[in-house]
This record gives sequence, structure tokens and C-alpha cells, in this order.
Amino acid sequence: MRPYNAAADVVLYVKRDTMRPTAWRLAWWNGESDSFVYAEGECSARLFKRRYQAVAHGVRAYGETARNWPRGA
Repeated sequence: MRPYNAAADVVLYVKRDTMRPTAWRLAWWNGESDSFVYAEGECSARLFKRRYQAVAHGVRAYGETARNWPRGA
């Protein structure tokens, strides 16, 4: 499910976890904001060892294929 306040321009991305750089997570971001929202909270965080596992989870759970996190963002 998208964040409750997500506008139509919010996109699902796959990115490295900030605190665990060997893990992948899904995040919602509109590309213009300087903040993003992880798809799950910290207590219910879904961490993945492989990028493709995170993308597959996004398709199953949210019905969207996660894009690569933009470099430099």
C-alpha cells in the first residue's frame, strides 16, 4: 500500500539501507523532495540480501516494480 499521503507522482524505489549497507529496502520518493519514506517502518522493516528479492517483494506487496535509486540522490 502506498503511503497515505502519497500523490500520484510518488514512485517505489529500491535502495541500500542507510543503517545496514549490505541490505536492500524499498522506499517511496517523488524525486523532488529531499526526504523519502521507507515502505515499512523500522520495527517492521523488510530487509533483502539481493536487489532482485526487494524488487520481487514490491511487485507482490504493492503491485509496482521498484526502480533503481538515482545516483547522487
